[in-house]
Amino acid sequence: MKHEANLDAEVRRLFAATVEKLAKQHHSIERCRGPRFECSDEEWSAFAEQGVFALGIDPEYGGLGGGISDLAAVMRQIGYNLLAVPFFENAVMAALLVNRFGSADLKESLLPQIAEGSVRMAVALRDPGTVGADANHRAQFAGDTISGVKDQVMDAENASKFLVGAHDVDGKMVLGMIERDSPGLSVQHYRLPDNRIASRLTLDSVVATILAVPDPGDIQAILDAGAVCLASETVGAMAAANRITLDYAKVRRQFGRPIGDFQVLQHRMVDMFIAERRSRAVVDEAAAALDNSLSDRTMAVSVAKAQADKSGRFVAESAIQIHGGMGLTDECAIGHYLKRILLNGSRHGTAAWHLNRLSLLQR
Repeated sequence: MKHEANLDAEVRRLFAATVEKLAKQHHSIERCRGPRFECSDEEWSAFAEQGVFALGIDPEYGGLGGGISDLAAVMRQIGYNLLAVPFFENAVMAALLVNRFGSADLKESLLPQIAEGSVRMAVALRDPGTVGADANHRAQFAGDTISGVKDQVMDAENASKFLVGAHDVDGKMVLGMIERDSPGLSVQHYRLPDNRIASRLTLDSVVATILAVPDPGDIQAILDAGAVCLASETVGAMAAANRITLDYAKVRRQFGRPIGDFQVLQHRMVDMFIAERRSRAVVDEAAAALDNSLSDRTMAVSVAKAQADKSGRFVAESAIQIHGGMGLTDECAIGHYLKRILLNGSRHGTAAWHLNRLSLLQR
């Protein structure tokens, strides 16, 4: 999956700084504690005005260009700041799917809207009770309609269009687009452990605009790009957890001295830092492999996702242990980072799924 040329390093840093600035203006950790942790209209508009959603979209369609490495850099900042802005659903998954499988007319009409933030989309690929990237697309397509159930659809509350995966009678995967007000579409919202809102779509002969009957390898390439971006978000969450824990260890005193003076905790925090940096390295390598269509890109993706998921859990759980009992409270930010890391680990293939794929690739 070849992408447009990446942005240069300086532009990428500017984008990361922009996301950091927007996070300070529109987000605080207190929002994670509410019953509905979601992106506000004000926050969405601020990101759109700064051109964040235009990243990765060809300038021909009003975008700023860039590749998976650039998208992953923004995702890292989203993880670091624990944002709820649906950048992944729109600028990553929806834009990549439309760009790869949409007709010329659809790309000309829809990609500029994604780039400017005038449309919010949701991607509905996951069926209920399924784990792993190979468990997608079990809804059924017949004629020009889709029937079935899709689960854990993010930002469905605010989306006006849905990209839905299904199978036809021959077992071939079909990618369709449906409108929010389509007859036969029912949307049920529920709260995830991190207080973000996900939805279950029930489709009863919902009329769809068919984008493509893609080759399994083509759709997997998009899912792999999503996996790398989620892994990058996890790396950002790890970096924040390490910073918060180090700051805490400097001020929390026990036995008359800061707990950061104790060698056993120093060793643990070094291990946490190494885990974060190791994960960042393999995620960056996987993103570059996708951008350059390297022959080992599939292996690089699975290494990155498995490493980030396992290391993320280690870092977050270690951070909670160093914080002690308060690390388990809702008031402490560390627990919210753990929840984000665990949820990312369940999307686009678990660590176990990717390790299994690695074993198959090496045979």
